This record gives sequence, C-alpha cells and structure tokens, in this order.
Amino acid sequence: MKRNHFFITGLPRSRTAWLANFFTCGKSFCWHDASKRGPNAHGVIEELRRASCDYAGDADSGLLLFGKELQQLLPEARWLIVRRDLAHARESYEKYFRERPYAGISFEPAELKHIFDIAAQKLEDLRSGLKAGTFIECDFDDLDSKLVLEEAWRFLTPGNPWDALRCELLQELETNVRPEKIKLCPT
Repeated sequence: MKRNHFFITGLPRSRTAWLANFFTCGKSFCWHDASKRGPNAHGVIEELRRASCDYAGDADSGLLLFGKELQQLLPEARWLIVRRDLAHARESYEKYFRERPYAGISFEPAELKHIFDIAAQKLEDLRSGLKAGTFIECDFDDLDSKLVLEEAWRFLTPGNPWDALRCELLQELETNVRPEKIKLCPT
C-alpha cells in the first residue's frame, strides 16, 4: 500500500492533541506525540508504519527535535506548521502542567524561557528547510475556522474526502478545549 505521510507541529501547547484527533478519520490516522513512543526520526516513522491506512501522520511539538531528519527520510511528507505567540504558548504550558504535574517538568522561569526559545528556533529552522509545496502554515487562533481546517485537511490528506460531519461531531463532543472561541463549525 502506498502511504502518504504528514506531520503537524508547532510550539508546545499548539493544539496538536486536538489536531491528531481531527485527522484520525476515514482513510487517515494521526498519532499524537509519536516522538514519545519512538524518540527519534526512525522511531516516529516506525509508529507511522503501524497504521493501516492511506494517510499516516503525527501531530507533535516533539517533532521539532528531529524535523530536519524527518525531511530527509520522508521528503514527500506534507507538513502543517501551527504558529502561536511564544509568550502565550509558554503561559499555556505553565498553566496546564501546574494543574497536571508531569515528571521532569520545570517551572523555573529562566529554564522555561530557555526551553521555549530553543523550540521557537527549531521551529524556524524546520520551516526554513521545508521545500515550497510541502508545507502550509496557520495561526493557532485560526484553528477555530472551518475554512482553515478544511484547507489543512485537503493539503495533508489529498484525495481523502473532507468530512464536515466530523467537524460537527467534534464540536458536539466539546473536544475544542477553547470554549471562549467561536463555534468550530458554524451552522
């Protein structure tokens, strides 16, 4: 089976878990944080191979650690880069993990700043190394737009029919963790 690969990345707390759920539908399967299962480019690719579908992807800010290697190993893969304000991403990270402690997470301000500065630089390095036509970008705040989601769907899973009902289902299940924003799929 010819498999089409795709990756979704951005700074930590850029809705990669939600996007993995959104892109797991029909002919598409999207891991969330496959880099935790296979902590290098080859490990992520092995995880993608486990999916028996036409489109296999990973939505994962950890991809920033070895994105250039993934580009070399899977040059035909498509990418979605989610842009998010650095300060907002760091604030969200700190709030989320203070409420849900996770081993090894630091809240020391200088260390958090350093971690996020490195992530931002890795994201820019990844973006600048991607070939035109292999990636699209969107702003974090635009992920509430049906049009943006449909564009990402059609780009990452070309030929996979857009499923507007999937969008509505996720809205009804209230998987959008940002209730202060407009409805994901307005009627």
